[in-house]
Amino acid sequence: MAGSPLVILDNAAIARPGGPTILRGVSWTIRGGESWAIIGPMGCGKTTLTEVVFGRHGVREGTIAWPLLAQLREAGWNVSWPAEGMQIVSFKEDSRLFSYVED
Repeated sequence: MAGSPLVILDNAAIARPGGPTILRGVSWTIRGGESWAIIGPMGCGKTTLTEVVFGRHGVREGTIAWPLLAQLREAGWNVSWPAEGMQIVSFKEDSRLFSYVED
């Protein structure tokens, strides 16, 4: 599975359920073997984006696809939701390590 697409967002608009759109035009392909860190200030949409990737929320516009589900099912896994095949290694507050001011 290394290198093959696992999650594909294409020109997606993302919002919290019942809330306003907080991210627009998100195009992102997550591939096997990659590691990602989603960083940004509090309230910018990191958690909502993660929940969309995990299949807990849909997108308002654009598309999202989970090739990961087909790959897991072909390998004999009984999965219904993307979150069943993904793991978060670390989810913690380390904003003191980053500067959000552009130079």
